Amino acid sequence: MEGAGKGRSDSDEESYVDGSNKMQVCNMTITYERKSRSSCEGDYPTKPPADAKPTIDLLNNGKGLMAPKPKHTLTHIVRPRWDENTLNTKGVKREAFYNDCIKEFKEYYNYPKKYGEENGDRVARAHLGRNFKNFLNKEKSRLMKHVNKLLKSGYSKEQIDITTMKPYYFSQRAWNSICDHWGTTQFQTKSINGTKARELVEFTPRSGAKPFDQRRSEIDAEREAKGEMPITDDEFMTFVYDPCDPAVKELQEKMAQILSSQAELTPELSPTDEPPSPRTQKEIQLKKDLQVTLQAIPPKGGRVFLRPNETLGEIAGAREAAKWAK
Repeated sequence: MEGAGKGRSDSDEESYVDGSNKMQVCNMTITYERKSRSSCEGDYPTKPPADAKPTIDLLNNGKGLMAPKPKHTLTHIVRPRWDENTLNTKGVKREAFYNDCIKEFKEYYNYPKKYGEENGDRVARAHLGRNFKNFLNKEKSRLMKHVNKLLKSGYSKEQIDITTMKPYYFSQRAWNSICDHWGTTQFQTKSINGTKARELVEFTPRSGAKPFDQRRSEIDAEREAKGEMPITDDEFMTFVYDPCDPAVKELQEKMAQILSSQAELTPELSPTDEPPSPRTQKEIQLKKDLQVTLQAIPPKGGRVFLRPNETLGEIAGAREAAKWAK
């Protein structure tokens, strides 16, 4: 399978590629990322009137985008703006790219008033930053599904030129640069290392593509509507990992032991003491839950188990993060 040089064109035509024109040995039509799949486009490209823009949800106190539609919309805003130089941009040029995407994003949605435009822009920019590299990883996964179909059909790697399998939303120049990137030694090495790392995953996942923070926020919102306390990490594990996995069971037992030892050290309220308010109870539970998790699985690189998108400093403050720093 070739990533560069073969079948190149300077045409920026946004269309699907007919394999009979591009690959001599393959007369099938490549239906890669068919444009008619509008269900994954979010609200793109139909922009609402300025006075009818919906207000999007932000999760974790304004630290991320929650609803899937805005995320898909932002992805589809990024795609046509991606050119042959985007991947290698840094600093001011990368920020300018983000700013252009966010400016168009705000033509579709309003941020919640309590967060304001500045904080909303920060959330959208952080989302773009976190997903910049992942954006191409998803493109590679989509591409490989179609490449594997061709391989199973009897075509060899040498007969397949991925530069001819351009999705409709990229220009040919942009797609060529992406294919060049996938063909570099640096990318190939990272890909191999990533595959090895995934094989060493400690727990069997069951969460799917939905981020942990979004799933947790949705569960907590349902519980809050019922007047219940937020979900604990021990409970949350069964939503994102296979509860039948021996490693998961072992960790839950460890967390239960830690929680039990904490309960023994917690003084009981006297009859004259006023019970804490619901807000205080929630804060106490969250702190206790965090301590149980930290003792069961210490943070790695400042990241807390089950909270991959937040650092310990962001969750509990710099002082607590310093205690666990190694």
